[in-house]
Amino acid sequence: MASSQPLNPEDLNVLAEPLQQHGTSPITGFFRDGFCRPSASDPAEHTLAGVLTKEFLEYSKSQDGEKIVPRVNLRGTSMTALGEGNKKVTREELERFKE
Repeated sequence: MASSQPLNPEDLNVLAEPLQQHGTSPITGFFRDGFCRPSASDPAEHTLAGVLTKEFLEYSKSQDGEKIVPRVNLRGTSMTALGEGNKKVTREELERFKE
């Protein structure tokens, strides 16, 4: 029997779908389970699923502090990454950098 309880925001991605596992090689996320979901124990908020290639990291390092944005995996990015404040982004911002 299906549960009628709504899913927690931690269980949803920014598309309001069930959060998908993002990375397993190497394993990603605060809990090292492949999911980019929040935890009160995680001050860095590992909620955004980004794709960082060697080329991206080398370019980013060469830019001396320029804001460089990786490709974003929307299905693996937690709904809790959305919101207001200096650590939060909008869905529109994420859409601009999606894979």
